[in-house]
This record gives sequence, C-alpha cells and structure tokens, in this order.
Amino acid sequence: FCGCDDGFTGIDCSNVTCPSGRCAYDYQGHVLNCDQCGALDQAYVDFFDVPRGECDGYIGQCRCNYPASGADCKQTECRNDCNGVGECDKQLTNPDTGYGTCSCMLREGTEELAFGGDDCGIPLCINGCNSQGNCVNGTCVCYPGFGYPAGLDPLEDCSYVMFQFSPAAARSAPAAAALA
Repeated sequence: FCGCDDGFTGIDCSNVTCPSGRCAYDYQGHVLNCDQCGALDQAYVDFFDVPRGECDGYIGQCRCNYPASGADCKQTECRNDCNGVGECDKQLTNPDTGYGTCSCMLREGTEELAFGGDDCGIPLCINGCNSQGNCVNGTCVCYPGFGYPAGLDPLEDCSYVMFQFSPAAARSAPAAAALA
C-alpha cells in the first residue's frame, strides 16, 4: 500500500489533495482518512443530507454542494442571499437553519432594524407600531384613534393620537341623550 506525501492522495497517490485538505494514513487499518472540502462536517450533513463537498483529485479543486461555498467548501451561503437587504456572514452558520447568518439592514439614520427573520425577508415597522396598530408588510395599520397627522410619512408608527377621550364628555353624553 502507498503512504502518500503531503498534497497527494488516492490508492496510488496520483490524486491531488484539495485546498485545506488533510489526509492521514491509518497504517494499522490500511485506510486513508481524508478531511477534504468539509466532507466530515456532520452538522452540515444532518441539515442537508449531503456532505459540504467533494474533492476532484485530478485537478485538486472542491465541488461544493449548495449552500456550501468557497475554495474549500467551508463557507456557507445565506438563504435567499439575505433578500438583498442584508449582509451574509458565510463564516458564521445559523444553528437553526444550517445556512450562513444574515445581518439585516437598519432603518436609515437609526439603530432600528428595517427587516427581520433569518433571511431578512420580513419587513418590520417603525417602533413596532407602538402597540397601537398592526404591522403589515412593513407599514403600520393603526387602530382607530391612532394615526398620522396630515402630511406625515405613512410609514409612521401610530404614535399620533387622532382624538382625545374626555371623561367629562362621556358623562354628559347620556344626559344629552335623555333630554332628546
């Protein structure tokens, strides 16, 4: 049996190892054990039912299985490429999805997220509509009595009170109804 020099692999050592690939020969078991192209990443296999990639030993390059990427298949693409509204960290894997981690865009001039979700696919509303409305596709639909003063941006956060409830008016309303 052949014990290959660094950089080579295969039964007769004729294959080239891939980037960041490591092979070691088990002389007792007469087996060549290789960690190439992320093939031994069990967490990836658990999520996607395939190894990160395979080494093409003729040319010494990895063939990655999506979402694995990079020269050594050890990076991971983000789901939906963060929907174009976030940045993908291909080095940090989301433990819930197995994909890369998205950092979603902030609202202009603020520290508040404009989009959410593991792929930045959920438009978020300003200040969560201040609990005075429902967020629908990134726009607040305000509850009755809350809204936007004339001329303000319709992406407002429902913080404007359209009318004020007066306890005095409520007490006089039944008396006025009785007189009528």
